[in-house]
Amino acid sequence: MRLPAWRLRGCRLKTSPRYLLNARPPTVGENEEAAVRRIFRGETFPCRRCGTSIEWMGVCDACEKALCLAAAPPSVDEVLLDRGVPQAMIHASFESFDTSVLPKHLRVAFGIVRRWRPSKGPPFLVIEGPPGVGKTHIAVATLRRFAEAGRRGCRFVAVPQLLERLKTGYGTDSTDNEVDVLGSGELLVLDDIGASRLTDWSVDVQSSILAARHNASLGTIVTSNLTLAEIADRIDPRIASRLGEALNFRLDLSDYRARRAL
Repeated sequence: MRLPAWRLRGCRLKTSPRYLLNARPPTVGENEEAAVRRIFRGETFPCRRCGTSIEWMGVCDACEKALCLAAAPPSVDEVLLDRGVPQAMIHASFESFDTSVLPKHLRVAFGIVRRWRPSKGPPFLVIEGPPGVGKTHIAVATLRRFAEAGRRGCRFVAVPQLLERLKTGYGTDSTDNEVDVLGSGELLVLDDIGASRLTDWSVDVQSSILAARHNASLGTIVTSNLTLAEIADRIDPRIASRLGEALNFRLDLSDYRARRAL
């Protein structure tokens, strides 16, 4: 007697051949795996990828998800969204930054910023300037270049929202863990330092993150409406001192968004 097709293809089943031969064959429209699950309902099998015990033949849900991601990796935009980049800034790139609004000396400086690599120069990049000049655009463009190279150890954090979130969970393990995570990682954007109301606690949080990254020479991009002198005066001289060792790019021009719309 001929065995069912799914038996001939090497399925390792834990019952006797007699049971297999007497089992009702797959119905019309029922695939081989569904037939096996129906016949051997209640049995457990090892996941073919990780060995976890599962109630069907094949791979467990976690391995199936991992295999799907490997077969169709997320797009760069999806990676950036997952790393905290706001939806409104998700398409920011160096190519889409309008340098025609920049005077010559800032175009030269922009070229230097565009070539910045934390592993080949100062690990910190500080982008200063009034609101709307394109600071966040440049920071996200740098993250995009990082992600396009296949590197995923990056994160974007808006400092005011971060402090509000940490304040809500103050004193919990999750808060401490998030501060530790931000102190590590290959590339971090801290967007809008100095834009939130300052307290001794919020200053300590920002200083702790920057100190950990500074000591480990980890790539860090800081954007702020304040100059380094104002950061020293209004926030903390320790923070200004660490940022003073960075590659500093100050965008002294009127609102970039308004000029781009003209």
